[in-house]
Amino acid sequence: MTISDQSIAAITLALLTSALQADTASFSGDHGQLSGTLEAIGKDGVILWSSPYSKDPLKLRADKVDQIQLDSSQTAKKTHPIQLTLENGDVLPASGIRTLDGEALLAETPVAGMVRVPRPALASAQFGISERKVIYMGFDNLGLWTRGVGEPENWRLRGSTLISSGPSIAARDFELPRNFTLSFSLAWEDISPDYHITFADPLVKASKQEDFYRFDFDRSGIRISRQIGVQGRLRTLAQWQRHPKEFVDKQIDVRIEVNREQRELELFINGESEGVIKDPIDSIPDASGFSFHCQTGSGGKQMIGDLEITELNDSRTRHLAEKRGDPALDCLITTDDDRWTGELLSMAASPDEAVVIFQTSFSKEAWEIPESEISTLFFAEQTVIAVDDSEPTYLLKFHGKGKLSVSNCVISEGQVSAIHPLLGELAIDRKAIRAIRRIAK
Repeated sequence: MTISDQSIAAITLALLTSALQADTASFSGDHGQLSGTLEAIGKDGVILWSSPYSKDPLKLRADKVDQIQLDSSQTAKKTHPIQLTLENGDVLPASGIRTLDGEALLAETPVAGMVRVPRPALASAQFGISERKVIYMGFDNLGLWTRGVGEPENWRLRGSTLISSGPSIAARDFELPRNFTLSFSLAWEDISPDYHITFADPLVKASKQEDFYRFDFDRSGIRISRQIGVQGRLRTLAQWQRHPKEFVDKQIDVRIEVNREQRELELFINGESEGVIKDPIDSIPDASGFSFHCQTGSGGKQMIGDLEITELNDSRTRHLAEKRGDPALDCLITTDDDRWTGELLSMAASPDEAVVIFQTSFSKEAWEIPESEISTLFFAEQTVIAVDDSEPTYLLKFHGKGKLSVSNCVISEGQVSAIHPLLGELAIDRKAIRAIRRIAK
């Protein structure tokens, strides 16, 4: 019996579709990756993994698995309207706030249902976060990023993460809107990382066309620079003394918001704004290319993952860059850029929309402000008491936005139970998780 070309094509398509929809486990060192299905993480930390190459589930050592990328083919990648930033840098997405008083905030979340957040654990809250048009997400095809550029033989693609084992360059051009956001994560092994990443780059070497922005992260810290012309000197626009040794888990999340109309850039590291950068040069880079460079030689791995390029259309995020004022006071910023300090007395849902009761520093009477008129809340700094002293072992990253560092992460039959140091025990929806990353010790 012969198999027709159509049957072969159908079988091939089915196999490809199955592979694309699989979970992916990436291993530490240079030990590759494994596609399949994450069945469970036990209390003992053993990972049960179903593989098409094994009759019985495999038992994987958790200390050898760097990250598990979960299948998201059936998951809607929705951005939720409220973002709660915790004092430890974690970000909890929320669809609504039920109540807020002097003790705690009660939030409806898409990841863990109703969650009680102790007020001292809150750093800030953003409202009215809108959907952003996604231009590109993930490194989907290594060949499209390395063809004819740099040293492609030093790249490896695991899931949607690029891994460099030596000097490497990956570059690609897109149809880019005028204002955009570039997000990615960096991770490294027992080496001093050396990354530089260009954006709004024409990706050509011509004296009048080489005009782009550049982000650097190496042993001297973090810099954002501007290049004009191949003969021109790279001009530093801003720099921060954020050295690799500061990040004990050897990884950082980076987001750069580029507003070319206003000649402004804003850098976020691990969800926290490092400030707005003004480009003093009248002309602005108008290209749409990106390149990722790893300069360190062999002997250690450098990773670039969680790549996302989106349209920038939410001006509210810039408020996180503003100086909040007296940290002993609450601070409220409206959508019209009004700014008040004082005491946030309460917040409660209503049939129409939630309302905040805020006692300003300059008025005897408390004000009522509808949620739709609020951009950002900064919460007064208080002594944070950990609910659990266990050291976090996993970082859970959610679809849309959000991340939580947890310990005692147990997955069974689609249910995820974990303990957060500030929130306590959580029951998390597995479908809300896009990746589970082991926190390096």
